Amino acid sequence: MDKERGSTFLEVTIAMMLVAVITSSVFSVAITARQGSGRSMRRLVANQVSRQLSEKLKGYVSGDTTQAPIDIGFRGPSSGTSASTNWSINGAKAPNDGYDAATITDSMGAANALALGTHTITGMLPIWFSGPPYNATMRYVVTQMHPFGAGGLSGAQIPRVEVYVDWTEP
Repeated sequence: MDKERGSTFLEVTIAMMLVAVITSSVFSVAITARQGSGRSMRRLVANQVSRQLSEKLKGYVSGDTTQAPIDIGFRGPSSGTSASTNWSINGAKAPNDGYDAATITDSMGAANALALGTHTITGMLPIWFSGPPYNATMRYVVTQMHPFGAGGLSGAQIPRVEVYVDWTEP
């Protein structure tokens, strides 16, 4: 009779170990799936905001970057009071999705939105994304593209814009 009790105790111990392994595996899969969906959501937000900024910048393509910063009556996409601020994205309203739109701030200030260089943008990313723990930042880089060779088509230079959203995963 003692042998039967020992076998039963051993069987119960093995069964409990199997249940523990299976339970921890299920929880591990659930946690991994939740983290993956969070990363996917952040990538989706970054892509959407990047597209919104690209669409907004399309309105600035026709701006003459050589124009003196005086108001000659030609209004750009922004609501500035001078030619330079009319072609600047600084102070423009960010696209909204049913909420009050924030104001876009450009690290270059009132410079032309398509001025060459790196523009760091604030006001377009959701607060939960731009704050801790992700600390997301948004920037776009403007370079000149020369169609049909170095001289370009009739010397034309077309701005090339690349948008980046960077963040840290906790």
